[in-house]
Amino acid sequence: MTFPAEMLFKDGVQNPLCSHHFTEEGIHKFTFQDSSRAAVNEWIECLAGITTASSDQPILTIILDTRISGTLPLAYVTRKMRDVFATCAPQQAIRLAILSGQSALMVLIQMLAEIAAPNETSIVQYHQSQDEAEAITWLLAAE
Repeated sequence: MTFPAEMLFKDGVQNPLCSHHFTEEGIHKFTFQDSSRAAVNEWIECLAGITTASSDQPILTIILDTRISGTLPLAYVTRKMRDVFATCAPQQAIRLAILSGQSALMVLIQMLAEIAAPNETSIVQYHQSQDEAEAITWLLAAE
């Protein structure tokens, strides 16, 4: 299923396993209802459309809210992210904030993120928080 770009930025996508909302601050927020490959597939499909539609934006800001779903299947997420990042515009930076109830998870996520990055020129920054307001502040403070 492919989503038109205007849908990705206005109405969002309400999938049963992973919903998408484009916030007033210009952040793409994904809320996972389930920790499964199917949920990751819903997210990646939407994310692929967003990265294509946003290729002219220098920074793409994203929140992944896994507080309901719990930890996603990390090896699968890494493989899928690698595919999406390979298609990103080389000048585009991605800032990804992960909302999680598990603070020890970030070290593993950062390690997997480095594996998922397609090359040395990719600019992907990760941040983990349990507080959404703090995550939004980090996302909007582009370096």
